[in-house]
Amino acid sequence: MRKLLPSTAVSAVAVIAILLVAGNLAAAQAGPAMLVADVARHSATSPDDNPDLNNKTVTVSCPANTKLYSASGRINNGLGHVTMDDIVPHADLTAVTVLAYETDAYDEPWTVTAFAICGSATPNLQRIVFTSPSDAVSPKIARAGCPPGTKLYGLGGKVSGAPGRVFLDDLIPDIGLNFAEVKAYENEADPDWSVTAYAICGNPAATMQRVTAADGPRAAVGLTVDSPACPAGTRLHGVGGEIIDGFGDVVLDDLTPNGALTAATVTGYTSGGADRTWSVRSYGICSS
Repeated sequence: MRKLLPSTAVSAVAVIAILLVAGNLAAAQAGPAMLVADVARHSATSPDDNPDLNNKTVTVSCPANTKLYSASGRINNGLGHVTMDDIVPHADLTAVTVLAYETDAYDEPWTVTAFAICGSATPNLQRIVFTSPSDAVSPKIARAGCPPGTKLYGLGGKVSGAPGRVFLDDLIPDIGLNFAEVKAYENEADPDWSVTAYAICGNPAATMQRVTAADGPRAAVGLTVDSPACPAGTRLHGVGGEIIDGFGDVVLDDLTPNGALTAATVTGYTSGGADRTWSVRSYGICSS
């Protein structure tokens, strides 16, 4: 049975996991800044050859001699019947895996796409991970914090347990680019489950900043919004998204960096014809 809590009580009863990273002396001292001119978007899409399969996964790898700065994904023709369960940057920062599950008996063909933004490695580039406790509480929040002297370049998230019945709701880079916050809500879930936040951190680049835009609030089956364009002289290397007032009735369907790496598109869809007023927000991380 769904255990959704009122929004006014979330701060008091949601499980909030915060990773505080001590970091060694080398990481704590800011080293040379990264130049992001050589970052590029790479993608891969799952096959569409098994209509009876209720989940699909795909991995995209960075080219040789480059490292991962951003993990994101997109569901193609899911229309609220499919949710992204995993958007996982690999531990060695060479690839991204995206896993999606159907949320109901969906007969239409669909696929899932993984996006990786890759480039030359900046000093102290690393993946930080934190996982919330596993239980039946909803919602759950996990925060993965960057070590002292580093900043957030990109992020990812993962739900473990209750496949297709818990929805990733938020993948948010904080305004100071110090941590990644991931939130998930039950749609329908009886077993225990957890949420994991991934932060990709490294020595700060020049003029690092978060850009954001929103669509809503309004009643709609689907909402989509582009982040503001990265300021002149900067490029996109991180993507995030947020569903506002979805409360487990809306899936994050699309977190797509454009090919020119100037902006990101974020889309949400209501699941099962849910009738509510909600918003969607896009986030981009830009640097020069």
